[in-house]
Amino acid sequence: MSLSRSGSAPEHADGHWICRDTIDRPERPRDRFGAGADALQALHLAMQRIGIDLCGGAAHKAGVLIWEKPGDGYGFPIPKDGRGLLVGADRTFEG
Repeated sequence: MSLSRSGSAPEHADGHWICRDTIDRPERPRDRFGAGADALQALHLAMQRIGIDLCGGAAHKAGVLIWEKPGDGYGFPIPKDGRGLLVGADRTFEG
């Protein structure tokens, strides 16, 4: 499976900050952004959304999405509501 991710630095837009990213999945690319009151919040929210997207996706459920070691997670923060999706080191550090 091929999965790539690209992102950009937070940018100020219409009174708030956004941080754009693209997850290029085999089935379809996803262009999204996290928005916040400042650049750090926008970045953090974008990273959390990426974590949920990776851990909730079909490739994760099928066990074919791997970063460093199989079953060890992806290194992205996850909101509390999604902590049940965490595996391996991610569960240790974020759970």
